[in-house]
Amino acid sequence: MAREKIVAFIALKHHTRFIVPIMENLAEKGPDVMYVVGQGENPQEITAIDMGLRYTHVFDYVDDSDMDNVRKNYHIQKNSIAAALKRDFVLSTRGVTIIDRALWSSAKEYVGFKNLFPKEKPDLCIALHEINRWGRMFGFWAKKHHVPFITLQEGLTYDQDFGYTGHVQYSTMGLVWGERVRNKFAKFEAPLDRIIAVGNTHLSREIEYLRKNNIRDKKRRQYKSNRAFFVLLLFPPRPPSKDVMTSGS
Repeated sequence: MAREKIVAFIALKHHTRFIVPIMENLAEKGPDVMYVVGQGENPQEITAIDMGLRYTHVFDYVDDSDMDNVRKNYHIQKNSIAAALKRDFVLSTRGVTIIDRALWSSAKEYVGFKNLFPKEKPDLCIALHEINRWGRMFGFWAKKHHVPFITLQEGLTYDQDFGYTGHVQYSTMGLVWGERVRNKFAKFEAPLDRIIAVGNTHLSREIEYLRKNNIRDKKRRQYKSNRAFFVLLLFPPRPPSKDVMTSGS
């Protein structure tokens, strides 16, 4: 009987902080686990190489027979964004050559993620979230192939803007740190029944690292603060609205 296979998409190193503990825990239970990276201005495979992770690049699933489809997808995107580049100030601030590379990479990745599923036959897929192009395409093809797709909460999520719209669109479930974020994502069109509050997936490892290496005592000696007590307040770049602060949501 073949082992179950779990494929996780990772890009930058902070993705691994949340995803790797899950993958290692799953691997201990028997499934075969592997990572996939995409194409970016900052090479995503560097993260996997530095951490010694078994990975494949999504371009590895594209061959010469796919290039007509890649070109078709590239021109669809190019035609769609051409008018926006002329009128949208935010888009027009990016270099045209950078945008063009992103469109070509995206067209190729779309085909690569499509081809990944019949080749690898994953039983479960994981990504940090689906509000970048890689997670969105990965999630799209996972849903097409009826493969469960799990996403996570990336950060503190105190902003009040449209950037949270799109969480848990293709995800089978989105795992978040607590009820505050669960309710917040629901306000940005995420289905509440597919958002599960489970806590932060990397804290137990972080706490164990601090304990094992005696970090707290070392830092106290370094800053000569053995008898002092400090409170650290971290403020988001865009504080919540007054209504949110007073409602306790």
